[in-house]
Amino acid sequence: AVSALKGQHLRFFTFDSALKLVDDVRPPELDGTYGRLRGAQLGPDGALYVTTSNGSDDKILRVTPR
Repeated sequence: AVSALKGQHLRFFTFDSALKLVDDVRPPELDGTYGRLRGAQLGPDGALYVTTSNGSDDKILRVTPR
């Protein structure tokens, strides 16, 4: 997963065994909803943790598949 500060979204990339990009997903639930998304890190529980960077009221978001 890659976070985009300016674009305020998160993208998930999938690569094949030759490292060729085969999928690029941008979940609409995170598209601009929380402002600038700074970092994305996979947690030990399998969830993705994403931090915001808006100057105030920043959050740590826990993202899981539906």
